[in-house]
Amino acid sequence: MTATVSSTQSEALGGSGARLGVPVIGAGFSGVCAGIGLLGSGIDNFRIVEKSEGVGGTWCNNTYPGAACDVPSRFYCFSFEPNTDGSRVYSPQSEIQRYIEHCVDKFGLRSHIVHGARVSERDFHAVSPGPAEKAA
Repeated sequence: MTATVSSTQSEALGGSGARLGVPVIGAGFSGVCAGIGLLGSGIDNFRIVEKSEGVGGTWCNNTYPGAACDVPSRFYCFSFEPNTDGSRVYSPQSEIQRYIEHCVDKFGLRSHIVHGARVSERDFHAVSPGPAEKAA
């Protein structure tokens, strides 16, 4: 899959015409988890494209009074990085945001995140399977 961004964002993504191994769209929980998984698999040729200036998705963008997790916070975390710092069973937005920021920093994702970028187009180019991958 390739992602198309504006020319001003192209430099942050590796320069004009550069091909990323893996584009990740969004720096919410899923995008952060994907980045951690890629790094853990030895893949570092990726960028997480995020339209906002922060990480955490909804936890960064929604800061209204009373915003909180609607499931017990000890379950609202990555299995490989338990969240045991909640002040309440249903942590407020600020604690969830702190947790995701902690994960981004702990696993070294900051340099892979491009903020203020919007994906305007995407293409998927199927690769023909090799002989060992063909169905019998």
